[in-house]
Amino acid sequence: MDAELPVGRSEPDVVINAYSIQVINAITTHDRETTEKLQMRGESVQVQLVKQFIMQLGLGSLIQGLIRKIKGGKGKTKPSDAEMAEKKDHYKERIKEQQAQINTLTIKNRELETTVKELQSKQKTFMIVTVVALVVAVVSIIALLMN
Repeated sequence: MDAELPVGRSEPDVVINAYSIQVINAITTHDRETTEKLQMRGESVQVQLVKQFIMQLGLGSLIQGLIRKIKGGKGKTKPSDAEMAEKKDHYKERIKEQQAQINTLTIKNRELETTVKELQSKQKTFMIVTVVALVVAVVSIIALLMN
């Protein structure tokens, strides 16, 4: 059984429960979060359409439209196949250069690590020799003082 509305009276499809400032804020900010925060009742499809409409009314959309008109409606043009091939070749060349630099730096890093290990070994040897020399000097001084 279908329910019929009385003639001359119809219910709205979507009802927005919000303060005027919230609705104005949703329109001016062009922010999806702000639009989603608006409390809307009605059929879900209709509610989504109203939300999309509010998003399109936003100042961001207006500014984008003005920019498109000022620029003459020219969007970004896709580069030609030749330009794409040239860019790819350029990128491949740069990648090869960077790989060569990485290889050079890796070799240099290994050399420096080896140098650090050698210096640490020399420092350890120097410390042992210094301690032995100090012990010999102390023993020699004590021996001289006892005589």
